[in-house]
Amino acid sequence: MGQLRLQLNQAAAALDALERADAESPGQASSVNALAHSLVSLGRAEEAYSHLQGQIARTPGDPELHFNLGYIGEQLQRRDEACAHYSAALNLDPGHYRARLNRGALLSDLGTLDDALADYEVLVEAYPEDAAASFSRAEYLVKCRRFIDAAASADRALAIDPNYVKAMLCKAVALASRGEVRPAQYLFNAAWARDRDTASHYGHADDPMSSVPDARAIHVYQEFHCLYRADWSGYAESAGSFEKYNASEEGPPSDISMAFPAMYAPLPAQSRAKVHVAITSAIASVAGAPMPPVLPSGKQRLRVAYLSSKFRASPSFVLVNGLLEAHDRGRFEIVGYALNPDDRSAERIRSADAVDVFVDLSAMNDEEAAQRIRGDGIDILIDLNGYSDEARPGIVTRRPAPLQVNYLGHMHSLYAPWIDYRFTDTVAEPEAAGYAPPEARDFLPPSFFVYDERRRLSTSPPERSALGLPQDAFVFCAFSGVAKIEPVVFAAWMAILERVPDLVLWLLDPGDPAKANLRRAAECAGIASARLCFVGHIEHAKYLERQQAADLFLDTFTRGAHTTGLDALHACVPLVTRQGDSLAARVGASLLTAVGLPELISCTTEAYIECACELAHDLDRLAGIRRRLSATIDNDSPFASASVAAKIEAAFELMWEGLCTGEAPTDLHTDV
Repeated sequence: MGQLRLQLNQAAAALDALERADAESPGQASSVNALAHSLVSLGRAEEAYSHLQGQIARTPGDPELHFNLGYIGEQLQRRDEACAHYSAALNLDPGHYRARLNRGALLSDLGTLDDALADYEVLVEAYPEDAAASFSRAEYLVKCRRFIDAAASADRALAIDPNYVKAMLCKAVALASRGEVRPAQYLFNAAWARDRDTASHYGHADDPMSSVPDARAIHVYQEFHCLYRADWSGYAESAGSFEKYNASEEGPPSDISMAFPAMYAPLPAQSRAKVHVAITSAIASVAGAPMPPVLPSGKQRLRVAYLSSKFRASPSFVLVNGLLEAHDRGRFEIVGYALNPDDRSAERIRSADAVDVFVDLSAMNDEEAAQRIRGDGIDILIDLNGYSDEARPGIVTRRPAPLQVNYLGHMHSLYAPWIDYRFTDTVAEPEAAGYAPPEARDFLPPSFFVYDERRRLSTSPPERSALGLPQDAFVFCAFSGVAKIEPVVFAAWMAILERVPDLVLWLLDPGDPAKANLRRAAECAGIASARLCFVGHIEHAKYLERQQAADLFLDTFTRGAHTTGLDALHACVPLVTRQGDSLAARVGASLLTAVGLPELISCTTEAYIECACELAHDLDRLAGIRRRLSATIDNDSPFASASVAAKIEAAFELMWEGLCTGEAPTDLHTDV
């Protein structure tokens, strides 16, 4: 009866029957396993795991028990334990299909690539007529960037089952990744025509794709993704692909995944703008119809909402929480709309406490979310996502609020008609920036960035020896993500290391493949790889504490340090930057101008190298700069939450006044 209830998705009734079965005949493996599955269905995975652990002590030789412990362990994020249980199941039953399949996928996620491949090879050999085994192997090979082998394995799955849509899509991804975009696009279109529902959910289970993927976008993205491994072998070709596709008859790639590669690639401003225009056009073509305009009311207190998928322990919200708390509740009611589920982090709890109303929209689709925002009577909606990862622009396109503003998450223009204003500043984005965004801009002086003062530390840094650093060396840190490290940036760093013999470069550990590539690149530049010191990712407060052990922070070029740069300045570690053309390449200059250190801004790579070397050789000058920085941050920080909140609130009132009088949005310069 319990098994039958489970098949009918009646988990509560199944649990009742299975508990009775277990009481009448304790320890029967079939009822124990089924009981665990019913507990999982009821959201009681921890209880199910403990239940199975008790049973495994009585019957350790049951492979199915080990498999179920592995499966539930994965759901509980106990991945090492899960892998051990899958291995135990396979030791007891080498032919256990699901254990082999799940362990292969888990090993792949854990980065144990050779062992994962061995599992997939066993599956394909043991089940030569099983299309799913060949498909799983193909997906794994795509992860390994073995695209030719991946396409061949997908072909094997399709030979067994010509209607296997997921195998068609996997082959399309493999071909697109290699640059074979035309046959890849043909496969994408064919898969979409055959089974749109399956195709739209491939790789996007929680947020299905609204249109057929652009094979060109996948090709560019795969090239861009090499930066995460510090693999620069195709770096020039990556930028070239952008330029080629921008000039093609079809226009630039319009997949939203192109938004961030467009900011990381060294592109002319016009090319970067064309990519964002294409993305916006594609989103608009499938978006729901905008809601009817709402006439502004004469209410005394404006209702302002912040919309984000980052209400969790993320870099953006360790900045924004202070801003949410600082708003004047006499003039504004503040609402938070979370697009991500509750991770129960301290940041999420603080965000919910910081606003007057906090709403979780993560389970709603775009239409439902937009209707909720409209129903809540929001006057000004602040989109903190833009086209960043996990963005859901389909909500904002529906125009649920009369005024919509873009801030922080995606600082460049989206070229989107549904955005009325965007916050920026005149250093990061000169008013005559070479392009004409459709939204109005509010230039906040001296910088549009905000920083949460509660993050500042009063503790001293740990001893350098405890951090794996030479005690007496000069330490340059570059804690930006590895994807921001371009060949020209790394070459500049190596030139600095060559000119300052007692210098070490302190980097965040990017993982073994990228670390090996960086060490190899240093050796090729004539620099001992031991002068590159790597440090792991840790809890944020400890990260800020240890950053104080550095002498100087080196910025990256095309996409500079943003939150990371603010962290450095608030740890009183000066920042050296090279000012570029795009907004993402000028944030460092904006931050330094705001704290009164324009002498650390360079306009060429040569000047950047010279500035860093001069400071490394002139410790008295560096100490003076650090004292000035400390005084500014301590006494009159331009990034203080209360100060920035006051300027943003003044902007809100000007924006609302313009809406009420029927004026079109125009550029603003708000200050208080």
